[in-house]
Amino acid sequence: MTLLHEELEEEVLSRIRPTEDEIRKRDEIFEKVREAVSSSLSRRGLEGEVTLQGSARKGTWLRGQLELDVFVLFKPSKKEWLERVAFPALFEAANLLGKASVRYAEHPYVRVEVEGVPVELVPAFKVESASEAITAVDRTPFHTEWFLSKVNELGGWVVDEVRLLKAFFKGIGAYGAEIKVMGFSGYMTEVLIVYHKGFAETMRAMARWKPPVVLETSLDKRAALKKFRGPLIAPDPTDPNRNAAAAVSENTLALSVLAARRYLDRPSLRFYFKPPPPRVAPRLPTFVVEIPLRGGSPPETVWGELRRVSKSARKELERLGFQVTRVGLWSDEVERAAIAIEFLEDVLPEFEVRKGPPVWLERHAESFLEKHGSSTIWVEGGRVFALERRKVRTASDALGEVFSKFKTESLDLDSLTIRRVEGAPEEGWLAWFVWGKPSWWG
Repeated sequence: MTLLHEELEEEVLSRIRPTEDEIRKRDEIFEKVREAVSSSLSRRGLEGEVTLQGSARKGTWLRGQLELDVFVLFKPSKKEWLERVAFPALFEAANLLGKASVRYAEHPYVRVEVEGVPVELVPAFKVESASEAITAVDRTPFHTEWFLSKVNELGGWVVDEVRLLKAFFKGIGAYGAEIKVMGFSGYMTEVLIVYHKGFAETMRAMARWKPPVVLETSLDKRAALKKFRGPLIAPDPTDPNRNAAAAVSENTLALSVLAARRYLDRPSLRFYFKPPPPRVAPRLPTFVVEIPLRGGSPPETVWGELRRVSKSARKELERLGFQVTRVGLWSDEVERAAIAIEFLEDVLPEFEVRKGPPVWLERHAESFLEKHGSSTIWVEGGRVFALERRKVRTASDALGEVFSKFKTESLDLDSLTIRRVEGAPEEGWLAWFVWGKPSWWG
């Protein structure tokens, strides 16, 4: 093993390694799922191979976070066949195990809880190679086999160091390829450990990253830069035509680099295990827009719309003259969502300066004066300026006006409420937002 701060990291590993009971539970639950799926397929005259994939197959899950990714592999056909024929069979099987819910990626899949453990049933095609994938999930079995082959080649230490890096990414809020995080997937975490040959080497490399970062995993740097764009490029070891790091945003990359630098110099358990948030009152005016969810929308839709709405709202608020310092997002993905917005000031001056066109652009200058010339006007630097009374001066009024303009599928913006944060908030996510520093900063 290649550790940086051995005593600390051994303690972390002692906390995150799966227990024997969890391993046994994994095997028992998979057998139940396999039997239910096989029965459902048999009743419908379908043939499919029920396989365990993901961290449960590789042994890289973290203690207390066991999830089963069960992929049912079918003979290649058209994409529509998976949704029309395979999916109903898996949904039927899931309902035999518990209360099934539908999730969506490239095509629908099923989620169900079995003995308290989340299980995802995913229909996929059994193709000859990852490069022949018909749907994105067809590559998953190849990712699994690639990683297990590397464990055999390099040694069992790889599994522990993947767990360690996964716990680090989870602790700093950079783990997960979904829109909520736009960070490192489990597979990308494995690729990093294998590519750099260890946790210590990965952390040292990460601390020096500067985009575009290119890992020569299956293509050389020149070829990778020609084929892909993004802050982090890691050609998939099983399919060079895919960037395994495509989900990682520039912001998440920057956060990871900053955290890696800090960890090298000031190691702490805080990087792995998020402590309770400090309870402090806001230093600057802070508002929360609380939004009910309409229900029925997948998490990717909720977070995608939250990101789009918050980005547009910030732009509109700044156009009105407000200085927005920070924006935070939260959702339970079922009933509620919220956007926290911090302002430098929440009340603007009564008047604002409007900058007009150059005086010699006659038509534009006269149009500007006709619209804004009822108050003070002057010429400066060849341009005409006007002093105009603001229509909206307070942040609370501005928020109401701005959010009334948006329409979304998952967010019930007609029923939102806006409140100013007074005193130390009780909600954990909001308490961290108000605190204003990452939980690992110390």
